[in-house]
Amino acid sequence: MRRDVDWAHYRSIVVWAVPGVIAGAWVVRAVAVSLLQIIIGSVVVFALVVSAGLPRLPYLPGPWPRRVAGVAGGLLNATAGIAAPAMVLHANVARIPQPVFAATMQPIFATLGFLSVTTKTLLGSVPGEVFPPWWMLPALAVAVMIGSQLGAALAGALGPASSRRVAMALALAGGTVVLLRGLGVL
Repeated sequence: MRRDVDWAHYRSIVVWAVPGVIAGAWVVRAVAVSLLQIIIGSVVVFALVVSAGLPRLPYLPGPWPRRVAGVAGGLLNATAGIAAPAMVLHANVARIPQPVFAATMQPIFATLGFLSVTTKTLLGSVPGEVFPPWWMLPALAVAVMIGSQLGAALAGALGPASSRRVAMALALAGGTVVLLRGLGVL
């Protein structure tokens, strides 16, 4: 799977995600968590439902879709921990092949997670007591490695169209969970 990572795409997304992460850290500091979850969950669910309802999203070549996805992904990741919807929509409009998308998202999500936590900590957007105990980091690393292996096995078993549908369903599930948390259901 590592051979399928598009490192130029990764760099472009991450560079454009930085302003989104910074803005998201400030939003987290200023807006009540439940309100933020309701807004973000609603926007994510709405965008994914609309995109799924369209026969085919328009093809948008060039750097702008990637830049917008970077900023939106950074903002979503810093505020709600769900950059996937922005990335899935970007992959659809940019017609990124599924194996390249799946491989490139792994380092993007890891980097956005690191940037979000670091930025929110430096800006004082989150209290220190929200961090997990130190031993969770190695457990998380093992979980990521296992997830990567399972994802690679599943990607081999599913075709590109099925893989894209699974990615859309997971992104929709993430947006729904965020919305329900904000509403106090979960």
